[in-house]
Amino acid sequence: MKLVAFDTGCSRDYNNFCEMCLFGFVIANENFEIETSECILIKANKPTGRLRNVVKVDSKKLSMAPDYRAVRKIISQIFGLKDAVFIAHSPENNFRHLCIMDRIHSFSPVKCKAYDILTLLRNYANIHLYSLSGIASILGIKFDYSESNHRAKTCVRIVEYVCKEERISLERFVEVCGRGALVDSEIINHKILTAFKQKRLDLFYSNKMVVKNGKFNNVKFAMSESFENENIELGFRIGEYVIGNGGIMTKRSSEADVFIWDGSSTSKRLGPIYFMDHIKVIRPSELFTTDVSVFLLDCNQ
Repeated sequence: MKLVAFDTGCSRDYNNFCEMCLFGFVIANENFEIETSECILIKANKPTGRLRNVVKVDSKKLSMAPDYRAVRKIISQIFGLKDAVFIAHSPENNFRHLCIMDRIHSFSPVKCKAYDILTLLRNYANIHLYSLSGIASILGIKFDYSESNHRAKTCVRIVEYVCKEERISLERFVEVCGRGALVDSEIINHKILTAFKQKRLDLFYSNKMVVKNGKFNNVKFAMSESFENENIELGFRIGEYVIGNGGIMTKRSSEADVFIWDGSSTSKRLGPIYFMDHIKVIRPSELFTTDVSVFLLDCNQ
């Protein structure tokens, strides 16, 4: 069984955008001997904001590094390793960086499950520090910023420390302490796509998109809030359909001509329109299939 520790770095990272500037990984065997250690620099702009003090790589090297598309195959091969345990310090952030970069460059997102080294350690001992350097100091483990791949190597050394201290295998360690520590890249990717769709929905509501003439001209639509959260896939379709046909989206159900209801009695936006007979309440299926004249007749009077 192999142990794979990985790390990412960004020169710019905000909201749903990042510019990944490095991908580092370490592959160790079952005896925790490091067989491969590589830090791949990726072409990126000069670090900005707080990242100016965090990114240790010379920005000139980043400007001359290969493009993400050129190194993506190597990254894919690493996450495709069989019979391997993957670990990282905050794999949620690392997967987020990778998923955003894959989306920008139209790659299928990486598929991997990795253990958060901090959660593993907290499940093992009463240690509540967040920084790797602090944990390394407590355990007497080397942590040298000047060392290539120092974060990934530290993750390996922490696992090695616990396994040797308890005289257990890597497999047994993650079995005993892995509860709640496993992070799935597919879940992270889903969250990212949802966030992008929510941002797009905000554009629908802002009325800043190009107005098209169509069967919903000047008709205002509101919808249950679930279409902006757990049912956002359908909400996104509703928004595109309404705007694409000349309609207007609003979050204020009391201002709407048509309210698209999810069928739930707990919808907060349903309450204000109980006694407003002029507002037509329909289900999503009616929006897409019913003759629009049925519920637009009163709206245009």
